[in-house]
Amino acid sequence: MSLKPLVAVATLALDALPGPRPPATPVIAEAVASASEEATCTGEWATLDFCTPVWSGPPEKLVVAEVAVGWFESGFQERIQAGRCRKYECDAKYGPGGVFLGHRARSYWQLQKTSFVAPFWDDMVGSDPMPTFEAARGAARVLGAGYKRCHSLGGAVSWYATHDCSAADKRAAYAELLFKKTHSSGQ
Repeated sequence: MSLKPLVAVATLALDALPGPRPPATPVIAEAVASASEEATCTGEWATLDFCTPVWSGPPEKLVVAEVAVGWFESGFQERIQAGRCRKYECDAKYGPGGVFLGHRARSYWQLQKTSFVAPFWDDMVGSDPMPTFEAARGAARVLGAGYKRCHSLGGAVSWYATHDCSAADKRAAYAELLFKKTHSSGQ
């Protein structure tokens, strides 16, 4: 199986976002598609004995989930992926007296260092293809945990943001809408 169908779904989803097309659309689409293929052990990953799926749904739904979450978390602003967050962004951390201590979140997907993300943490800052892929891998694992708990696309996206499957989260509703948009054109 070729990666091209998932890249096409990711590109359709990115093109369906409100506002201008993210300048890094080709890099984001490839990273999200590759991470989704790995997370579902499909495509080239299907023949690898060591591949363990972290997303039990269709890879196309994970692609859409990653696009929806990335858009809501960062608007796919390249400077955020590159690690150039402003002092009030990326889950800024402040100490006593309002002293800025740094950022807790990284990447388009605003990932914090958890057990899901730790293996990729040091390699996921930068707007080149490899750091974007590493960040998409981390997001796929967090979304996969949400899908495992919630059993739906909307639930996984809601869990990503709130750790609650039933939360009335606008991200979840948007992910469901985005999936319908990307699959109404014959995909």
